[in-house]
Amino acid sequence: MRTDWYKPVMAAAGASLRPETFNLAIRQGGPFYMPVDPVAYVQSLLPTFGAEDLAYLQQKGLGLGAAYTAALCGDVEVHGVPAGSWVGDREIILTVTGPSALVSYLEAQVIWLQFRIQVATLARRHPETLASRLGVATCEREKEIILEALEAAG
Repeated sequence: MRTDWYKPVMAAAGASLRPETFNLAIRQGGPFYMPVDPVAYVQSLLPTFGAEDLAYLQQKGLGLGAAYTAALCGDVEVHGVPAGSWVGDREIILTVTGPSALVSYLEAQVIWLQFRIQVATLARRHPETLASRLGVATCEREKEIILEALEAAG
C-alpha cells in the first residue's frame, strides 16, 4: 500500500516471478554521500501484508494471484556502497535483484533514498547552506527524514 498503482499493475501484467534487477544511481550533482546501509534500508522496505490487504487489492480490481503473492513473499539480493561512502555521478549506489513483482514494488520506494542522500551530501559538502535550504519541512515525516540524514552525515 506504500506505492502508487503503476508498479503493482505492471508487475501483475508481466511475469511476477521473473528475475529482475533495479539499479539506483543519481545522474548529476555529485559526489554524493551515502548515509545508510543499503542492505538494511532495502530490508526495512520489504512488504508485510495480510488477508485484509489482499482483499483490498482484489476489491480494487487487482487480484494478485498465486505468482504475484509468492513474488511479494520472495527474497531479494541487495548490493551497494557502504554507509559513509562517496559516489560519483551515474555510479551505481545500490542494486536490488529478486522476483519482478517484488523488485518493482521496492523500486518505487528505493528511489526515495535520493532525498536522504541529497540532504546528507549537502550537510557534508555545504553545511553553511543547511538553514536556508532545509529550514522548512513540508510535513513531520520530511522533518524526520531530514534529521535522520543529518545525523547519519555527522
